[in-house]
Amino acid sequence: MAAITENALKGGGNGVRIYIHPFSMINYGLYYIKGLSDLFPNAEMIFDNKPFGYIINNREKYRKGIGVVLQTNYETIKIYIDTNDLNTVDFDFYNWSDVYAKINVSADDGHLKKLLPIGPSFGINYGSKLKLTYWGLCNFMRIRNNTEYRVSFREFIGNYIYPFIRRRSFETYNCDCDEDREYIFTLSTLWYDAKTDMTTNRFRGIFAKECKKQFPKFEGGFLYLNSPVVTAQFPEYTKYLKLYSDILVSHRMSMHEYLSKTRRSSFVFNTPSVCGCLGWKLGEYLAMGKAIISTPLGNIMPGEFTDGKHFIAVNDESEIASAITFLRNNPQKIDELKKNARTYFNEYLMPRKVIERIINKYISLKAI
Repeated sequence: MAAITENALKGGGNGVRIYIHPFSMINYGLYYIKGLSDLFPNAEMIFDNKPFGYIINNREKYRKGIGVVLQTNYETIKIYIDTNDLNTVDFDFYNWSDVYAKINVSADDGHLKKLLPIGPSFGINYGSKLKLTYWGLCNFMRIRNNTEYRVSFREFIGNYIYPFIRRRSFETYNCDCDEDREYIFTLSTLWYDAKTDMTTNRFRGIFAKECKKQFPKFEGGFLYLNSPVVTAQFPEYTKYLKLYSDILVSHRMSMHEYLSKTRRSSFVFNTPSVCGCLGWKLGEYLAMGKAIISTPLGNIMPGEFTDGKHFIAVNDESEIASAITFLRNNPQKIDELKKNARTYFNEYLMPRKVIERIINKYISLKAI
């Protein structure tokens, strides 16, 4: 077994230094920073770009994920965690890293030996407001003299402020749910491009309208973005005002209310989001141990993620309606799906488990 697991894990990370690239997407990266802290509670965490060379050298690279280097007296492990919505492999990160961990992985790339599909995560608030603000200010100072980065202070610091405004602690998501079997809640943003119009928006709309028919208690629908920027990008956006007139929400709901209503909902609906990605909703639903109806996932999920065991698969309008009716009439199936969803999350998607799987991937590659 590699020295980092043999020695560092026994001591909770004593002697381990965790380097994180200061030009990383922190609002996506906090999930994995929590995993690193949970696995190595005694490790020293340092933001520093020196151990990374020039792998993150422009704004495009910045927006793709988080760079991590684990260092002990015995060895150094270079990890890149790609949180990008696109399932294309960034070979700059792949070639640099010992393990290239990625959320959205196409089946076409599953053969790449250093590539590890890690499944969906979601945004969390980890650390105090003071700590996140301090990290943001210090990291901006670390990168501000590099003109290649080309990111404004407002955008950069906004990624550190966002988690404590719009996200909640991991424990808020990873909890037991007390559902109301007569109640359905679903709420999503109406996206504004031709692809999501025909896929994400359409499937979510079908689910919401059918649940409104079948359930005596229904809340939610779509958040309509009343913005000239949106209509300029997708002129057909205004058609949703008529198409979804009975399920439109005009104001953003607080995260407390959103999570409370989601926990109460009898079951939930998932479909790939922007760019066909494994969206935050899927990670949140699995963390909550919800019964899930889902359209096909275009990207690889880790381990066994099976139709009928972990979710109910649907492909079109009639199958969505049938699945809703089936779960409404079979509460025992809801309980089975809930149990299996929670088990799957705990085994594969828990922040600590993701980091453990990354390290185990490194160990297996070293053994080859």
